[in-house]
Amino acid sequence: WASATDLYARGNTVNNLSRNTAGTTYGMFSGSSSTNEYIKYNTVSNLSNTAASATSVTMRGIYQLTATGIKEFTNNTVHSLSIPNSTATGCTLEGLRVNYGVTVSISGNSIYNLTGVVNTLVGFATAGTTGSATYTISKNKFYGLQSTRNSATTGFCSGILISGGTSNTYNVFNNLIGDI
Repeated sequence: WASATDLYARGNTVNNLSRNTAGTTYGMFSGSSSTNEYIKYNTVSNLSNTAASATSVTMRGIYQLTATGIKEFTNNTVHSLSIPNSTATGCTLEGLRVNYGVTVSISGNSIYNLTGVVNTLVGFATAGTTGSATYTISKNKFYGLQSTRNSATTGFCSGILISGGTSNTYNVFNNLIGDI
């Protein structure tokens, strides 16, 4: 979406997107420099990449990669995302990723039925803002997350992944994580 001081993406549906080549697929992507973003009541569903590729495949239902500010991701639904055939290592499937913000709220989202032959499968991920940000991650549901990659040395499957941003505050409570 475009740059704005306040950006609202509300009530959108992204459905039935399919790809058959290596690369990155997003249901919703914010790469703008919007200061405040309010992403609410959106549905991203039935995204697939069927490439049987030896190069990396990445899929994210909702991806935020913008400037710091207020970031609210509330009551969104992301489901039925799949990367069923990839032969590559380093493949990633994420329901929701938020990388920047000063005050970040992830609440009331449902992320489920994410499946794939991937090394990293995550319901919600953040790499964390450098600086002092406050993340509140609450009342979300992450379930039906399944990676069929056979590798004892690489990869993982997680409901919530927090990495980076060591000076940030993370309030994580009342989330449902299951069937992983």
